[in-house]
Amino acid sequence: MDRKKVKLHSGAEFTLAAEDRISRLPDDIIHHILSSFTTRSVARLSILSKRWNYLSNAVPFLYFTSSIKKFCLSVNRCLKRRENDLLSATNTPISSFKLVRKCYARNIYIDRCLNFLAQSGNLKELDLEISLYSNKVYSLPQGILNMRSLTLLMLRHVSLEGIVSVDLPSLISLTLDRVTLNDQILPILLSGCSSIEKLCLIRSLGNMSNPKFSSLTLKSLEIYVGFTKIEIEARNLQSLVLNFHVRYNFNHSSCGKIQKLSLASLDSFTDGKIEDLIFQLPLLEDLAICFCSKIKNLKICKQHLKHFVFEENDCCPEAVITIDTPNLVSFRFRQTPLLFNFSMIAPNILNADLNIHGPKTYDFRWYLTLHTFLAQFDTSKQLRLRLISEEDIIFPTKFRRTCRPPMPTLKHLKITPHSTMSMSSDMKDRLLWLAPSATVSIEDSKFFRDKIFSFRN
Repeated sequence: MDRKKVKLHSGAEFTLAAEDRISRLPDDIIHHILSSFTTRSVARLSILSKRWNYLSNAVPFLYFTSSIKKFCLSVNRCLKRRENDLLSATNTPISSFKLVRKCYARNIYIDRCLNFLAQSGNLKELDLEISLYSNKVYSLPQGILNMRSLTLLMLRHVSLEGIVSVDLPSLISLTLDRVTLNDQILPILLSGCSSIEKLCLIRSLGNMSNPKFSSLTLKSLEIYVGFTKIEIEARNLQSLVLNFHVRYNFNHSSCGKIQKLSLASLDSFTDGKIEDLIFQLPLLEDLAICFCSKIKNLKICKQHLKHFVFEENDCCPEAVITIDTPNLVSFRFRQTPLLFNFSMIAPNILNADLNIHGPKTYDFRWYLTLHTFLAQFDTSKQLRLRLISEEDIIFPTKFRRTCRPPMPTLKHLKITPHSTMSMSSDMKDRLLWLAPSATVSIEDSKFFRDKIFSFRN
């Protein structure tokens, strides 16, 4: 059987048999396969079969990167060919376009490319990253912000300063990463997105210090940049992520539908501010508190909370953490050092994931604290312990003889060590003492969890 080879830009090589089974695939499946490749690779793949050659010129997406030689000419040549196809037989509009490009200065070919897309009237997804080597920032053409068909827009390294109007009535998701804008532009942007449901703001540039997020349709808001203060008015907001230093100021009654809250790296959030915020959210089900530095005496009492993450907060070992969540089903804990005053009431946990990092020297207080800590997860359906060292959970023989196991009724215990654990009979006995009724599984990290050791009494 005759065969021929085709080599992609990525270096991957395909061998094609003379029997053309690929051509029998439906168009939507072929388009799905081609969506994994850049436009240049799609052009190379077009020689696999006659139908692929036809469909490669009719794919509803285009993806260009800076690795293409004669980049700007290639983009415009491709767009020109698509424009001619739309006037003839192909009749497949471009629905998704991605452009990642670094250039020394503003380029007329990029402007023409974006203006063509703005005039097409069919584009639904647009992902742009245009970085200039100079200190200047690429100013987005006004036409892009008037594309009424867009449902998803991702912008990186561009400027929105100078825009006068926004008309994106179909836009649902907006991501701004290192985009230059200010406090006056943001309201214009949001008011022009009458259907927006998700907004993600990352490392904002420009003179924005006190932004106001006001929207009746917004359901998810993610902020990964520090501000002096933010104002939020979004009565249908369901998910809020605050990351980096920020002072919040929003009407709790207008944000009472929040179900998911993530707080990270917030130096200004004290125990009282966190407790007050959580108390004002009656529908809260998913909570994450990470990398916060002012936690000293935190009490979380939430009837409807189902998922809770507490990780890498800068707490002293003497910090008091009290958790009373009767309907909690999952809990992830990663804290160094282990807290001496940690109390948790959560009888319905299905999955608990704990990271245990022992001290430099093990003493009686450590073992007593660890015993008390683990005992609070005896009612869990499944417990995973992630270990830096196997010594972190190995209790001395004298301690095991005088104290009862911390988790006598636990049924499933998974241990994920940082390095390979010894599987001696003595080690198994020490682990089974922790949870004598459990099936103990050890995921060997050396084998990337492909090799699992299981045993029980």
